[in-house]
Amino acid sequence: MKCSLILFICTVCFSYSAIYGKELPSFVKKCKRNDPGLNDCMKNALIEFKKYLPDGVEEMKLPPLNPYLLPKANIETPWMNTTLTNLKLYNSYGYTLDYFDIDLDKGVIKLNTTVDHMEMNSRYEIDGKILQFVLHGEGEMEGKVNNTKVGIILNGTKINRKGKEYLILENIDYKLLEPPKAYMYFHDLFRNNPEITERVNMVIQENQEELFKDIYPLVEKIISTIDLSLFKGVFDNFSLDELFD
Repeated sequence: MKCSLILFICTVCFSYSAIYGKELPSFVKKCKRNDPGLNDCMKNALIEFKKYLPDGVEEMKLPPLNPYLLPKANIETPWMNTTLTNLKLYNSYGYTLDYFDIDLDKGVIKLNTTVDHMEMNSRYEIDGKILQFVLHGEGEMEGKVNNTKVGIILNGTKINRKGKEYLILENIDYKLLEPPKAYMYFHDLFRNNPEITERVNMVIQENQEELFKDIYPLVEKIISTIDLSLFKGVFDNFSLDELFD
């Protein structure tokens, strides 16, 4: 599977470069760096922070997440090739933190997150075959993804910038902890035959576990990239002394 997320990631990276020198927003909860309960404090702070994500956080140049726009995504599977354009994601910010651990000395952040419910819609172009049905067309797609559990590890390096210590996050590892429940409906698969369109969509849904397994990495990538943008927007642009008491 190949995911065309270049423009999405570039948008995130551009946001980081624009906020150097700004003050930490007052609504960002500060934790004590040497507190034995740092993990719990950070976890609670992130849960509190997510309510600001739907409309974006201008002070950190974090774009609105409801919806979040993904210009293009290519999905290649054994049974079809699909191009999604102008993909809109809703409720991608609606995460729960199942596990959180931060080691500032090693520059490592580990978390397991669950997005209970995410909706999407986009334009699609499809070319493939399901059973005896040959698919070749375009139209509107709508979908839902429930119970998406992703494990994420962020690794960074401490640097000194103008006498202040920063944790610069450099890479991210992620994996889907268990397959989510997915639903996708392709409108106008057969423009002159709504009955066959409905039937093929039913076949897709009835075989979702097998057919959608190549789509899961796209969902996995989207969630991890959003999480990366959140953490980089904080750590790359505010010193550790500014972030922690």
